[in-house]
This record gives sequence, C-alpha cells and structure tokens, in this order.
Amino acid sequence: MTVPQKLKNNFFERTIIALAILGPLMLVFIAGSQPLGSRGETIVVGDSCIAWCLVSALALRVAYELGITHARKLLSSGVNRSQHA
Repeated sequence: MTVPQKLKNNFFERTIIALAILGPLMLVFIAGSQPLGSRGETIVVGDSCIAWCLVSALALRVAYELGITHARKLLSSGVNRSQHA
C-alpha cells in the first residue's frame, strides 16, 4: 500500500493562496491608516489590483500546465530513434 504524497514544488498554488489570503488583510491595514476621505478609493483600487494579480497568476498557471502537457504529448508521440551504433 502506498501513501500518496503531494509534491512540494507547487509554487504557483502557494503563491495564489498567499495572495488571496494576505492581499485583503494588508489592504484593510493600509486603508485603516489613511484619512477617511481616501479610504474608499484605496479599497477600490486595492481590490482591483488584487483581482488582477489573482487572474494573472491563474492564467500563468494554466499556461504552464498546458505547456507541460503539450510537451509530454510531443515527447511520447515522437519517433523512437535508437542511438545504437
């Protein structure tokens, strides 16, 4: 019986999770330290920036996965050329 182990090299997933959790928390602290007049604008701009970063990170993750999948298919379907002399 084997125990499935998760790979430790999932940098994209950890980055996306950290951004999704820490981004709004930092935004609240930053907006809380500003005067009342500019808090609303800071929150709107900050939320759009966080959303843009998350969408970009997810798009990069999808492109990365599709690239690896495509490369695997090319390698597995290629002609088997033996290097025997």
